[in-house]
Amino acid sequence: MTDKQPEKPFTMPWHAEVFAITLHLNECGHFKWTDWTKLFAFNLTEARKNNPKFSFYGDDSYYVVWLKTLIEINEQNRLLTSDMVDKFQKRWEEAYHSTPHGKPIQIKF
Repeated sequence: MTDKQPEKPFTMPWHAEVFAITLHLNECGHFKWTDWTKLFAFNLTEARKNNPKFSFYGDDSYYVVWLKTLIEINEQNRLLTSDMVDKFQKRWEEAYHSTPHGKPIQIKF
């Protein structure tokens, strides 16, 4: 028996959330998994080229690439437009800055 702690599959809640959203959209038929993996692999390779210290081990930088890929594949399949992403990001930032520390962020639409 070892004292080693079991690995957590996700280190931050948003990592699990973006993973779950990706799986759900795939299961709903919004994109093919092979298309997702090709684009994700390409984006990971590009991230590694741009940052030799890039980590493939599930830290924020890995999931930022995951999120980038999710946005791109949904734009390619016309589920999102860049304008929609920009508007959502602006609303998220407004909600983030107006939410008291420790309270859940709620985005108003």
